[in-house]
Amino acid sequence: MFKFGDFLYWLSGYHGDKILPAVAYTEISIWLAVKKGRSRESIHQLLRRSDITIEYYTPQIAWNAVLFGKEFGDFPDHARDYMIAAHAYTAPRMVITENKRDFIFLSPRVMDPYEFMDSMK
Repeated sequence: MFKFGDFLYWLSGYHGDKILPAVAYTEISIWLAVKKGRSRESIHQLLRRSDITIEYYTPQIAWNAVLFGKEFGDFPDHARDYMIAAHAYTAPRMVITENKRDFIFLSPRVMDPYEFMDSMK
């Protein structure tokens, strides 16, 4: 089983850009707050320790999501996935997720955390 904390610890030593799309930040924050009882400040401390920046949703990123929707269809069922992937619309940005199947349209620039860590060795 993937351990979120282990990946964050590993990321603290990774020197590339580390962004968390605002939509994914919302998902992670809900999970941490509801399931783990974390406060907003403790979530932000967790992100700061790994030098992760929250990237907010801009009109350009919204348009990137539209382009994914036009190309791959089924927008109502995949809107959130397109919104997250839109932050990695252009290479070299990638999506690192445990849920690769929902981002298959971004392949080969989607990896699970283990694949990403292995690719950096």
